[in-house]
Amino acid sequence: MQRIENLGVEDSRVFVRADLAGFLEEGKMEVRISRILPVLDFLIQKRSIVILARHDSPRNGFLPIADQLSKSLGQKVIFTELAGLKDAVASATPGQVVLIENLLKYEGEAKNEHAFAEQLWAVTDIYVSDSFGALAQSYASILRHPRNKPVAIGPRLHDILTTLQHIQTGKAKPFNLILGGNDFSKKADMIAKLLRPASSALIGGSLAYTFMKSRLMNVGNSIVDVQNEVAAFQLQEKAELEQTDFLLPVDHIAAERFSKDAKNKSTRDIPDRWMGLDIGPKTVALFEKVLKGSGSVLWYGPLGAVDFPAFSGGSRAVMKILSKVKAPIVLLGNDTVRLGEEFTFENAVLIPDGPVASAYLSGKHLPGMDILQKEV
Repeated sequence: MQRIENLGVEDSRVFVRADLAGFLEEGKMEVRISRILPVLDFLIQKRSIVILARHDSPRNGFLPIADQLSKSLGQKVIFTELAGLKDAVASATPGQVVLIENLLKYEGEAKNEHAFAEQLWAVTDIYVSDSFGALAQSYASILRHPRNKPVAIGPRLHDILTTLQHIQTGKAKPFNLILGGNDFSKKADMIAKLLRPASSALIGGSLAYTFMKSRLMNVGNSIVDVQNEVAAFQLQEKAELEQTDFLLPVDHIAAERFSKDAKNKSTRDIPDRWMGLDIGPKTVALFEKVLKGSGSVLWYGPLGAVDFPAFSGGSRAVMKILSKVKAPIVLLGNDTVRLGEEFTFENAVLIPDGPVASAYLSGKHLPGMDILQKEV
C-alpha cells in the first residue's frame, strides 16, 4: 500500500476519509480529534486543500465537528453540503480544510451510486484513506474510485494495520488476549485465529458465562449465548491443543438483576437466580500476574456491565494495570476504547471499530482494502 508520506501531495486537492467515529459523543470530541490531526497537519504543511469526509448515523450533522476542528487547527474549516462542494473547494486556499456534511445524509453514498461518487472525484486529485472502520463498508465514496487517480493510506490507518499485523503474528511474546463483552458469534472466528499465537486468553463479560456454561459450570442467571455453547466448548478445546492458557473468572460481582442499583456482592460462586455482572478482586489479581509480563496485548470487550458504575470496577482495575505495561497494546471496540481513554498509555492503539478489527484479524475480506492495494 502507498503511504501518504511517499506521495507527492503538494498543492493538490486531497480527499481524506478520516476516523471521525464518536466525535459527537458528549465530552469526547477534543479527545478524539487527536486521531485525525496527524494526517491534517501533514497535508496542511504540504499546502494541500484537504477535502475531509466521513459517515455517521444519518441523523447526525457535522457542523459541530467543523467548529471544533477550526479551534484545534487554528484556522477556519469550511463546512459544506455536497451541493456546495465544488464552490467550497474552489474558494479554499492552499493548506485549508473543507469538511463535507455526513456522507450518509445522501442516499447515493449508501446505495453505492456512481453519480454520487463522481461529485466527489470531480474536485479531487488524490484519495487518502485514514479510517479503519470505513474499510468494511460498501459505500460509493469507498468503492467507486477512479482508476487514474493516486490512492494512499494516512498515518493512523498505517499504524492500525501495522499494529494488527504485528499483533496477530504473536512474535512479541507473551501475547495475551483479554476478551469480554457479548456478541460471542461476532468474536468467535477472531478468537479461533488468535488462540494459536496467544500465550494466554483472559476472559470476562458475558463471554465468560457462555464459556463456563459450556463446561457445565454454575452461572446462575448470568447472560449466556445458548446458541453458541458448543462453539464455546470447542474454542476451549482448541486453546488446550494450542497450549494457550484459558483463564475464566475465579470470582464475580454478582447481582440479583441486571440493574444499576441491584443488590450485589463479591462471591466465588454465583447464587441461583443471581447473575454475574463483573469480575471479582481475585480475578483481577489473577489477570494482573499474567499481564505484568506481557510482550503484547489485545483487549476486545469490557469485563463487566460497565454502563453501571457498580459493575465497572473490574474493567477499570485491569485497564489501570494495563496502562503500566510497557508493551504494544491494542484496545478494540467502543466500550473498551471509552475505558482506555480514561488512562494514559505509552504504546497503545485505540480502535473503536471492534467488529471491523475482528473481521480483519479473522482473515475476512474488507471491501475498502481493494482500492488501497491498487496500482495507478
